[in-house]
Amino acid sequence: MVVENLVNLQQLYNNTIFKVPNYQRGYSWEKSNVMDLLEDLDRLRVGKNHYGGTFIFIKPKNSTIEGLGNEYTIYQIVDGQQRMTTITILIHEIVEALEKGMGEYSEEDRNTTIERLTRQYLKEKATGGEVYKLTLDEHNDHFFKERILGCNNNAPIINSHKNLIEAKNVISEHLKKKIDSDSHYLNNLIKKVTVQLVFTVYQVTDESEGGVIFETMNDRGLTLTDLEKFKNFLLYLSTLITDGDVTKEEITRHINSAWGKILQNLYNYEISDNAMSEDQFLRFSIILKFYGELSHFKPGRISNNQLLAEKYRLLKKYFLELHENKNQSIYEEIKNFVSYLENLSNHYRDISMPKDSKAFAYISDTNLREKIRTAIIRFNRMDSRASFQPLILSIFLKNSNAPEILADLLEFLEKVSFRVYGIKRLKSDAGQSTLYDLAYKMYRQNITNEELISGIRKFDELYFNTTIRRRLELDREQGIDYYRWSYLRYFLYEYEIWKCQTNSKGMPQYSWEDGIEKRDLNTSVEHILPQTYSSGTKYWTDRFDKENHAINSVRLGNLCLTDQNQNLSNRGFDEKKEFYKKSNWQIERDLSNYEEWTVKEINRKEEEMIKFAEERWKI
Repeated sequence: MVVENLVNLQQLYNNTIFKVPNYQRGYSWEKSNVMDLLEDLDRLRVGKNHYGGTFIFIKPKNSTIEGLGNEYTIYQIVDGQQRMTTITILIHEIVEALEKGMGEYSEEDRNTTIERLTRQYLKEKATGGEVYKLTLDEHNDHFFKERILGCNNNAPIINSHKNLIEAKNVISEHLKKKIDSDSHYLNNLIKKVTVQLVFTVYQVTDESEGGVIFETMNDRGLTLTDLEKFKNFLLYLSTLITDGDVTKEEITRHINSAWGKILQNLYNYEISDNAMSEDQFLRFSIILKFYGELSHFKPGRISNNQLLAEKYRLLKKYFLELHENKNQSIYEEIKNFVSYLENLSNHYRDISMPKDSKAFAYISDTNLREKIRTAIIRFNRMDSRASFQPLILSIFLKNSNAPEILADLLEFLEKVSFRVYGIKRLKSDAGQSTLYDLAYKMYRQNITNEELISGIRKFDELYFNTTIRRRLELDREQGIDYYRWSYLRYFLYEYEIWKCQTNSKGMPQYSWEDGIEKRDLNTSVEHILPQTYSSGTKYWTDRFDKENHAINSVRLGNLCLTDQNQNLSNRGFDEKKEFYKKSNWQIERDLSNYEEWTVKEINRKEEEMIKFAEERWKI
């Protein structure tokens, strides 16, 4: 290992080319991270140095390339790829600003500076084409070169593409603002970025040696995710293993190959606002693998949830004990566990992003695939999904080759989840330990699907322990405000689906995203009897006094989905009916069939809703 302290960018890019391996995550810096770097540079006084962090590089075999008579050394970036990508975008945007005539330069100095920055930090011509000084992983490199460093207007496909565009825009806007107020800003910034920004550089011979460095840094407080820490610990552990014919290189290759696929599953999905969580993924992996054995890891009186929060330390302890006891092949255990994580990440990706075009691709029957996709989509609309996700993952792991069984189990779980957490209104973590234990038993102890269903029925009996009708009637007796029900829009959308299928065998005109997610509660849900008692609206004051209004306005039977709240307000029902006829929601259009809207009609509407709920969520 070679360590170079306080190397600036100019020295770092001395006949070197950098590549991000495929086992590294895609670009994930957010606007705040980019602004932190820009503001650090703005605060930096000319002539002073600023510490930019650590880079860890590997020099692989056959690591040279020719360009314009120079020989360049290729390094793989083990750590620091987010920072280096951002700095590369910054230099490109500086060049763009210079090409647009920004800043105070003579024409000769401007052209010389553009040429120097481009050749040293971005790209230069070589035999057979251009040599880029930074190459990203396979899922981002083409987009990076074409859209970020080039002039093509390629649309982003995955979230890391979106992050790259945001970084480019943030930097571009920041430079323009600063240059407008200071004509010398660009010249000073170039010096700061290329000379005054300094880094600690570690050059290692292989990935496992990088793991040793990471392990040391982790103990000194380097901020990494638990998933990153665990990977680096495994690489470090591989340097301690002498396991017959198994080589350190073989273990390292297996870890990095699997990690590339894990990160691909966690990050390289189609653009979505529902980014997946590394911490949640690792937590679920531990629940399936170890939940029934957590008492072994407990130091004194500590809850399972507290222990699961220490994911990295738990896994580290497990593998260190295996290594110290030498009672089995530690290499085989590492290999099996990493393969388990890789397989689990395939299913975690599918249940987290069910609308992605690649989700559930292994299911050849399109009808069953859509049935499973629909069940997961419905599940993901509920607040209780995190408690059930480990169980869902274990079901996928055990039934991926039996999609008919998988679809039936998912629909069954969705019903129980809504009964317990939606209709009964229990907190989303109620009974969580029971569900986690079932997930563990499903995966580790191979309980049958019949035993699983029996366990879920017992869970429902314990936590729901009533009937749907009695629960909803009890809410009415207690005067529950259904407008404040966190599952209201989920319920009403399912009611809308049922209405559409009953009336025309069709589906709602609005998708969940357009009709619900993209609208707030106030613009998507209508109080038929207005939410506020209005003495100025004769229709309502003739039919409800203040006491009856307070009781009936918050009832489930008085609420429906709407797309025209701005037109309805406190109008009387006789006027609202004309608007209801034009609604894109079936349940709102159906209201126009009522002659009046009194307590009698609210009772009638609510009875229909209760019957629907009894049928939809019966088990």
